[in-house]
Order: sequence, then structure tokens, then C-alpha cells
Amino acid sequence: MAARRRYGEFMVAEEKDLIALPDELSYADGAQVACGFGTVYEGLEKIGINGNHAVLITGLGPVGLAAGALCRKLGAEKIIGIDVLAERMKIASISPLRCGACGRP
Repeated sequence: MAARRRYGEFMVAEEKDLIALPDELSYADGAQVACGFGTVYEGLEKIGINGNHAVLITGLGPVGLAAGALCRKLGAEKIIGIDVLAERMKIASISPLRCGACGRP
């Protein structure tokens, strides 16, 4: 019998999948770190991003912005982000990304 999946106040999780959330972080912060950064980090580690790499990020939502931030920390030489939504381009233009469509640093 298949288990029902739904959003709820509580859920069952294995202890190995849990981390303690520091008091300074909200649940929203923790969700962003777990979803956005966690999703991207493993892939970037497998690729081995370093100072010799240029990175193009297509899509500057939460996961794309996390990719840009992690690429910067991992030493990528050039990071270019593009998105079809002007608001996301604006957010990226004040982050460590370079606005690919408009050429602004």
C-alpha cells in the first residue's frame, strides 16, 4: 500500500537526515539552506568548481542564487546568471553574480 504524502505540522524523518538548526536561524533560513544550498552543493562538489572555471547559471530563483553564492565561495573565476524575469535579474545584480543579459557587474 502506498503511503500518503502531504504537508502537515509534523512528519517522520530518519535521524541521519536531520541537523540541528542554530538559534540564530529561522525555520525559513533552514529550509533555504537545506533545499537551495543542499541541492546545489553536491553537484558542484562532483564537478570540482575552482578558480579556473567560468559558470553560467540559467535561472536565478533560490536554487540558482545558491549556486552563484557557492560557486563564488568555491573560487569560480567568472559567474554569469541569466533569467527571463526582470525581478530575478535585479536580485542577482546585487549578489555575487554578473548580470548576463545586461552586462552589469
